[in-house]
Amino acid sequence: MSIFLLFIGFIVLISAYKGTQATLFELLKEDFTGSNNFFFWVAAIMLIIALGNIKPIKLITDAFLVLTCIGIIFAQYRNGTDLLQSFLDQLKAGTSGTGTIVKNPPKSTSAISTAIQNFESLAG
Repeated sequence: MSIFLLFIGFIVLISAYKGTQATLFELLKEDFTGSNNFFFWVAAIMLIIALGNIKPIKLITDAFLVLTCIGIIFAQYRNGTDLLQSFLDQLKAGTSGTGTIVKNPPKSTSAISTAIQNFESLAG
């Protein structure tokens, strides 16, 4: 649970650093409000995890957790789009990058790189 909270804090920290926290919170609001929201999926997963603490039904709750995850995936594609084609489109989009490789990037003067350099000087 603590790793999950650290991950959420890390995402909020990055969003605040980039100045996009308003966009992040607006997207989260859209996910948890409205007619087709994510709240019911979260409630189902939390209930299954809570029931998974009962040893005699652990195997059953694990199966329901897998079924719920499959349901989340297929619920996104119930309007007739092809799941496999969408997956392949994302793979192609991820490998057709237009970026360039910089062999000797310039030294960054950001606070994070300064902190890393200070840490490296202490460690080494």
